[in-house]
Amino acid sequence: MEGKIKKLYELQEIADLEWIDGTPFPKDIKTSKLIITGTPGSGKTMLVQKIKGWPEEGYLDISSRNWWKSKVFQLKPREIHFGLPFFGHDKSFPVYDMESLNALSRLELDIFRIPLPKPYHGILSVDWRNKFIFEFQILPAEKIFSQRKQRAEGGTHHVDKDLTLERVEEEVNVYRDLALFFHRAGWEVYLREDYNGTPKKFTEKVQREADIEHLYQDLVRKRTIYEEFDHLKLRQQLITRTWRHQFNSELMEFFTDILPKIMEAERCSIFIHDPQHKKIWLKCGTNVGEKEIEVSREGAIAGEVIETGKAVIKNKLEEVTGIHKEVDQKTGFVTRNLICVPILSLTSSETAGAIEVLNKQGNREFDDEDKQMLERAAYHLEMAAENAFLSQDMLDFSALLSHQVQKSSWMMTWWGIGLWVLTAVTAGTLTWYLLLKLLPDL
Repeated sequence: MEGKIKKLYELQEIADLEWIDGTPFPKDIKTSKLIITGTPGSGKTMLVQKIKGWPEEGYLDISSRNWWKSKVFQLKPREIHFGLPFFGHDKSFPVYDMESLNALSRLELDIFRIPLPKPYHGILSVDWRNKFIFEFQILPAEKIFSQRKQRAEGGTHHVDKDLTLERVEEEVNVYRDLALFFHRAGWEVYLREDYNGTPKKFTEKVQREADIEHLYQDLVRKRTIYEEFDHLKLRQQLITRTWRHQFNSELMEFFTDILPKIMEAERCSIFIHDPQHKKIWLKCGTNVGEKEIEVSREGAIAGEVIETGKAVIKNKLEEVTGIHKEVDQKTGFVTRNLICVPILSLTSSETAGAIEVLNKQGNREFDDEDKQMLERAAYHLEMAAENAFLSQDMLDFSALLSHQVQKSSWMMTWWGIGLWVLTAVTAGTLTWYLLLKLLPDL
């Protein structure tokens, strides 16, 4: 299972059909298992009414534990709106919650935060995948957008206010991702791409036992990791008012200690960007102390990541010359491959630093799943890295200001006591000038 769902959206029409009140459904469908979901404005309510389903819409956060046991599933067929976990947000939201999601540049489903029921293992277990059939109403984005713009003119649906085609396209992609995820998880899933259109199914085959067991175990492992991250974030929130340098260091040391174990690698390093001197320096790392590594930004792999703001995966580095060779010689470590992602600044457009994991175990190479995990770790490290990033600027400013004060004192002595008034005025003017020049750079 890849970190991000591989977009295999190939569909085929279901051949064996039956009609219920003029609408085609898969033959022999049990509507008592049917859950209808999809994007806003896709005709879900109308379909439920046609098949005489439960009239009230339901809502369910599918990032919650044991969501498949929720009481909202007791009455079927029914329309359900899902609260979904998105990257960049701790809480889950429905796609129509524009107020909560308007800070996102794009909606990206975080599938690793969606728990799954255990696979069926015989009569002593519950076959949760056989209890539901999911119909996803996912019409073309242009059609949904047109329909919702007309609906917005009547003012009946607040979710249609200030709607854009780009947002509708994102909603469609999110629900396609979710449909594919449910399909791979072993549920019966079909899609409908028109209000009364022929239902379609994914062409991708799922081996009922082996694939589902693999997906379940993989997600359990990832959720355990993310629960550690979430626990760490909770600790951070509890002591926000008394945040100190010591905790920043402990947080970063925690990540450099745990990430090699999680990602099955040998080492981890966190670098801080020093834009003033165009270099990067090590904040903490496996078996390496703070600032034991301090190199030019240009030519370093972490420097490349910081400059471009894009993650990189490098393989066969033992055959490539570069700054990493100099660092290896200094530390006695041999770098074979690495993955490096940027740590963004919270207060500026610059990149605060980068986090790097080295040498995948078992002669393997890093992949997109590793990149996904490291990007999530970098997100949790933004505040800690920002503290180190800004602290160095304050030290630079303090040193420069001290130098200017010493210069002013020397000038006062040189001019002598007889010119103390003129000197005081000059020093005061110079100090204000320096402050006005320096403060915009902070």
